Amino acid sequence: MVLEEEHKSQYIGDIPQKVIDLFGISLPTRAVTIPPGAIKHVKSKRPKDFELYFDQLKYVIENPDYIGMYRDSDKFEMIKLLDNHLLVGLSIHESRVVISSFYRVTWVKVETRLKRGRLKKVE
Repeated sequence: MVLEEEHKSQYIGDIPQKVIDLFGISLPTRAVTIPPGAIKHVKSKRPKDFELYFDQLKYVIENPDYIGMYRDSDKFEMIKLLDNHLLVGLSIHESRVVISSFYRVTWVKVETRLKRGRLKKVE
């Protein structure tokens, strides 16, 4: 994936219908974008994660292994096992769904969230 202009949000991929059905959530669109601020955030706070995983975001969004909702319903997360577990944080806005961050998490964190009911496995 090639980075587009710095002042525009970049289209990443579409959330699968099975994910929407699993949670029964209403989204303004299935299309996911990443705004320039999120790109800047990950590049500065987690440069290695950006380097390793930016090109994998489409695959994660379209093929998550786990999905979880945050306490406030306008935010959720997707996790995919690549060479590590990659968490992608998303926010629902009035007319769009955006990636706010992405980073590696340990299996222990995934397992804890599963046990607490914060994550569901996507079958």
